[in-house]
Amino acid sequence: MRRVGLFLGLLCFLAHVAWGVGCKTNINYHPDDVLEQARDFAQKNHGLNSDGDHSTLDPQFVLEESHMVIGKNIYCGAVVRGYRVGNIIYNNGDRGTTAGLDLSFMCFGFAKGSKWYKGSCLMLNEEAPFSEIGMEFKKNAFLLHLREDYRACADEADRIGRDNGINRAHFTFKPFKGRYVLTTLDVKSNDDPIDPVYRQKRDHMKIFMDTMEKNILQDLVERCENKGYCKEVMINGEAKSGENFRAFVLLG
Repeated sequence: MRRVGLFLGLLCFLAHVAWGVGCKTNINYHPDDVLEQARDFAQKNHGLNSDGDHSTLDPQFVLEESHMVIGKNIYCGAVVRGYRVGNIIYNNGDRGTTAGLDLSFMCFGFAKGSKWYKGSCLMLNEEAPFSEIGMEFKKNAFLLHLREDYRACADEADRIGRDNGINRAHFTFKPFKGRYVLTTLDVKSNDDPIDPVYRQKRDHMKIFMDTMEKNILQDLVERCENKGYCKEVMINGEAKSGENFRAFVLLG
């Protein structure tokens, strides 16, 4: 058994190395393009400080890469998280001081074998101190997962029973004529049920992965509310369609 365990461990190690090498040597994998795309996006979307002036601080970028092998294809994904630090926020109580964000966003793209698929840049919640972005590859789909942790306001903290809230969004893209198109978008706020914000067949739309608007998340949530597809939640005895999740896409 010990030899079998060692053999399996060696296979896992070699597979991991192969994925990394496969992406680094893939001339069609362009993480630098995603970084450049993020720089351009930051330049076009200046954050404003509390005085209404453009921030003088330079934006910061964090590159995260994902590798996966499915069948004969090696998938190599790149996500760039971009942000610009804003003013110091002086909090009451035990929270101390925190640095606010004037700008928070992400850009992404991935290679499937020898073909590069460009993604878009999306705005994130600048009031969330923690964001987690995950890429998941399947044989006929690409999934983008967002999680944002935020400080709940007093009314919501009472409702959810804690001071911190968690919002999640899950995008599913599928191949379509050489590109990827958004087929579903699900969102979840704290412990509330999942809202089916977008369904391609239901909504009769084609939203391509490489041409999404920066506020697509907010736009689709609001559309879902207006169409009546999203569930209503109760806040202080009042029905609010998607109100919890709106904090996730609030852009200030």
